[in-house]
Amino acid sequence: MWSNESTASICYVGCRNEMFSIWCWVMYRLVLAKHYINDVLYFPHNMDFRGRVYPISPHLNHMGDDINRGLLKFAKGKSASLPTLSNKRQHIKGSGLAREDCDG
Repeated sequence: MWSNESTASICYVGCRNEMFSIWCWVMYRLVLAKHYINDVLYFPHNMDFRGRVYPISPHLNHMGDDINRGLLKFAKGKSASLPTLSNKRQHIKGSGLAREDCDG
């Protein structure tokens, strides 16, 4: 039989290891963010057969968790104006991802 002390000790060690793992994970992202603090980042993306895009970088990207997104700041924000939307529509038609009956 396990005693209460050994069960508490196992729980303590597991909790300590989990907290250390989280600490290392957060510190790694902070070091990456500090490295690129004054640089403009461009995130390369992959596009799958359905037209969905995913960032290639697994560690620091805009589609990550709240910590990743909180560390990023847009360099030059632009509103989605009509010419921008029409350019995107034209790009989608040219890539073959749009349906044939799509007009725009």
